[in-house]
Amino acid sequence: MDNENRLKDRLDRAYKKVVEEVLKSEDQLDAKHKLYQSNTKRIDTSLTNKLKTFDESITQLHADYKLIHSDLEKAHKQDIVKLDKQEKETTKIYEKDLKELDQELESKRTLNTLKEEKIDNDYKITLDSIKQDYNKKQEALDKEIDKANKNFYEKQLQLEKETDIKKTTQTTINEEKNKELSLSIDKVYESAIKETQSIEKKLKEFEIAFSKSIKEALKAYKEALKPIDLELETLLKNHETDLSEINTYYDNEINKKTKYQKEKEKIADHTAANDYAKEIKKLQKTLKETIDNKKEQYKQAKIPIDKQKEDTIKHHQDTLFNLKKDGIEKIYLYLNSLHVVKTKQLIDINTINIKLLEQQAEFNYKMDSVQIDHDIQMINYNQTQEEARLYYENFTERLKPTQTIDEESAKKTFNEQLNELTKSRNYIKEVHKKDVKLRKLQHALTLHQIDYEKDRLSHMFTFDKRALQIDKNNHFVTKDNDKENFLIKHYYIYTKNYIALKSDGMLVYKPSVEKEVENRKNLEITRYEKMMKQAEKDHEIIMNNIEEIYKHEIKIYEEAYKEIEQTHKETIIQLAKHHQEELQKDKDAIDLLDPKADKGLIKKQLKAFDYKKNEFKEIMDEKKVELEEKLAIYQKMIDQIKGYRLHSSEEADTLLNHIKDQLSDAINHVKLQAADEIERYNKLYFEIKHSSDLFETFQRQREEDTLTEAGEYLKVRQAKENETKATYKEMLNKSLESIKNTFKAYEEENHNDQNETIENCKKAIEQIETIKEENLKNLIDQFNHEKRRLEGLIAKLTNNYDQQLKQLTNEKDKEKALCFKRKDEAENLLKETLSIRQKEKNAYINEREHLKIKDLNRYKEFQNQILKGLEVDAINRLNEDQVQDIKDYLLGVKAIEFQK
Repeated sequence: MDNENRLKDRLDRAYKKVVEEVLKSEDQLDAKHKLYQSNTKRIDTSLTNKLKTFDESITQLHADYKLIHSDLEKAHKQDIVKLDKQEKETTKIYEKDLKELDQELESKRTLNTLKEEKIDNDYKITLDSIKQDYNKKQEALDKEIDKANKNFYEKQLQLEKETDIKKTTQTTINEEKNKELSLSIDKVYESAIKETQSIEKKLKEFEIAFSKSIKEALKAYKEALKPIDLELETLLKNHETDLSEINTYYDNEINKKTKYQKEKEKIADHTAANDYAKEIKKLQKTLKETIDNKKEQYKQAKIPIDKQKEDTIKHHQDTLFNLKKDGIEKIYLYLNSLHVVKTKQLIDINTINIKLLEQQAEFNYKMDSVQIDHDIQMINYNQTQEEARLYYENFTERLKPTQTIDEESAKKTFNEQLNELTKSRNYIKEVHKKDVKLRKLQHALTLHQIDYEKDRLSHMFTFDKRALQIDKNNHFVTKDNDKENFLIKHYYIYTKNYIALKSDGMLVYKPSVEKEVENRKNLEITRYEKMMKQAEKDHEIIMNNIEEIYKHEIKIYEEAYKEIEQTHKETIIQLAKHHQEELQKDKDAIDLLDPKADKGLIKKQLKAFDYKKNEFKEIMDEKKVELEEKLAIYQKMIDQIKGYRLHSSEEADTLLNHIKDQLSDAINHVKLQAADEIERYNKLYFEIKHSSDLFETFQRQREEDTLTEAGEYLKVRQAKENETKATYKEMLNKSLESIKNTFKAYEEENHNDQNETIENCKKAIEQIETIKEENLKNLIDQFNHEKRRLEGLIAKLTNNYDQQLKQLTNEKDKEKALCFKRKDEAENLLKETLSIRQKEKNAYINEREHLKIKDLNRYKEFQNQILKGLEVDAINRLNEDQVQDIKDYLLGVKAIEFQK
């Protein structure tokens, strides 16, 4: 019992304070971790609530602007409805006024029509009396001319019937001869097809046997190469495995040293960085020497195997070349036989076709002769009929002027009465025309005024929609900036919480370490290993925080980027559609113009058409530049956020690697020298704290840079939106001024047209009276002149009849002479045609023989080209699948493709 008390007393005195200090340090460290985790959860909750509130405000903002836009559109529609109602009421009154004017005009026209009917009836009675006397004389003459025409038509029908019989006979004979020659052509085709099919069948059988021979020869070649290739493959695989293992080992060492070098460069420790650089160069040199040695060993081992493979390939190359050469030459002979059959077929068919053409020429000559005999007889019949017609026409023409003199006297009286009535009608028409035109001008002015008001409201409505969209854009840009601010601030809070955990972690254990330097060496090693695992878990948390913040940040600008691209695309589609509609309207207007009468106007319209197309291209270029400027702002922020994310991840990785390396050094130092543990532990604490401070500096700088860039982005976006709004306002003012000036110009033009209409009516009434007097004088003068003319015409007609009879006889004699000449020309043409056809037949035979020799020489040339290719590589070129194409290669219809 005494021993137990002594042992307990010794343990208490020796280790009690150490254990108490250790327990106290562990409690403090657990408290710090719990505080870190609690703070992280609170930050996560705060960020989630912020994002939820932000999304709700965005949704409400969309709804608010949608309601404003709806109210704006509703008010615009109400204004347009009022103007449409006013337009309908104005048109209704206008149509009523026009109807009353038309009714008044119709009443006056009815009265004048009754007067005109009486004048017309009196005139018709007089003319009927004159015509009855003329008709009696004309009837007697018509009976004589009908008798002459009947005799002519009977002779003409008999002649046509005889001519048709002759032509039908010649046609029947010609068709029978053509049928015989056509049957000859069919026999030539059938004979050539049978010979061709026989040769092609033999060629196909040979191709199958030839393909099979190539396939068997290639199979023997591949079997001979298989064990050699397997040996080469095994040698190469072992060589690549050795190189891969060497590269992997040295790459890992070099990458690790490179990371340490970059970390030292960041903290300006140039001495350590230079040491790492030297180690890296030494590793790279050793790697190169090792790889070069391995490559040389592989090269020496491969030489005898390559020599064996080369000898095997040469043997099979010679075998396959001779096999393929014999097969190609055999196929060439089959093609030669096919070409001979084809040439004979073409010559035989051409000879028959020449006979058909010669027979057709003889048929044409006989048909021409029958027609010429018919034409001569018709000339005689026509001459007899024409002489009867001339007598009838001369008698009729001399009878007509006598009647016309009586009719002209009645017509003079009739026209004098109509002249007075025309004066009354023209007066009524001019007054009505003036009243209608004035009412139309007044109505058109009212409609233009309504259209002007609609146009003005439309421009105002368009501007209001654009201004509302710009205000909405500004509001959403501000909202995005707010989101960016609270996201980056939350991220910085994450990093400060993480730094607070890491910067003082080692300080907690310092008192216990100082009291148990030797006693707790093994416990310290265990504790350091535990801290390394915890560092990896904490590292995962901060990396997840970096990724989460990045997702929310990048979403802001990528969504805006896509939205601008989509808006730009829709704008381009609408502009293109409107531009195409405008061009189509202009084209339709040009098509309606007369190419001769409106030549100048068409040229002007086409010039305007080209101008619109060029103007549209300039607008498209401007829109493209505008899109690029807008997208550049977003792209800049997206690139920066991606850069920040990469930098933060690299810095967190560097911090983790640094902690793990330092803890590993601490474990080694504990094992090597317990006496130096306190000094090294202090150094470890300051190194970790320094690294944590560096990490905090980097993240604070990131927060400042992000907030600055986001603020600049907000200013640029708002400035561009405000600039666009000012441009739209300027466009609105110009448009309103333009339509106002257009309406004022139309209003002035309309008033001038009304005054001009009244003045023109006065002048027209004065002109009506003047025309009436002039017409009366002209009627009297015309009657006297016409009477003298008709009396002279009767004497002239008698003389003309004698001259026409003489001229008719001369013309018919000339027509008969031309018919005889045609008969001579047809006979000469037949002789000449038969001579030409014989020459063509001989020339075609010579041409086909020449082409046959030329084609066979070309087949031989293609055969030599294939054989040259096979001399280079008969193994891989012209495989069994290509045998069926050798015929096409020799014919030149398909180019052979050799594998290289």
